[in-house]
Amino acid sequence: VGGIHATVDPEGVIGEPCVDAVCRGEGEETLLEIADRFDRGRSWNDIRNLWVKHNGRVIKNELRPLISSLDGLPYLDWSIYPASAFFKPYEGRVYRYGDFLLARGCLYKCSYCINVHLQGMYGTEGFHRDKGPERAIAEMKYLKNEWQLEFVKFWDETFLMMSESRLEMLAEAYPAEVGLPFIIETTAESINPRTVKLLQKMGCVSASVGLETGDADMRQKVLVKKTADAKYERAFALLRQHNI
Repeated sequence: VGGIHATVDPEGVIGEPCVDAVCRGEGEETLLEIADRFDRGRSWNDIRNLWVKHNGRVIKNELRPLISSLDGLPYLDWSIYPASAFFKPYEGRVYRYGDFLLARGCLYKCSYCINVHLQGMYGTEGFHRDKGPERAIAEMKYLKNEWQLEFVKFWDETFLMMSESRLEMLAEAYPAEVGLPFIIETTAESINPRTVKLLQKMGCVSASVGLETGDADMRQKVLVKKTADAKYERAFALLRQHNI
């Protein structure tokens, strides 16, 4: 996250954009602290997670810990968005979409992904965090009713990076209490006969599985994505068999 603005000379000519600060890592607590400092007219040069330009140098503040419990975050607030932001297409129809995260932090180490850098900053201990099933269902029920949702996109980087017991709980609760068709992103390794049946039971209609490239050598050696072609073929076959 960067505070970016364009420079303007005395004659009103817009120059090159410049960056005042960047936020490293998760930003919720940092943003709250920035807002509080602005309200009180205080400097924000020492806020954790921020690297700040000040008097010709860069102040590199320390990293604050990850948010350990996602259940402590408030429900998503979409009141700032226009109604048009909710309408997105799927398979030739337009639906009122809601975007949601069940978890944060992917533990794979693909070379092109931000997560490999975040793991370097934070370590892998406690990096992947889930919302509790009860909390997740309660929030989704609220969002569905508040915004008349018809469809859900889960933005978890690896949706099936959860225990099978947790997936079983969601497969029981989600159809009964939320009941909206949804899309996920996951990996070929996570697709097996059991998980794909649970996805079908929940109401999953589409799964994005990152192949990245059909060149297995490039995929494994350059992108550090160690998945063999056969695993993708098996995953796609299982998804088709279950109408996903």
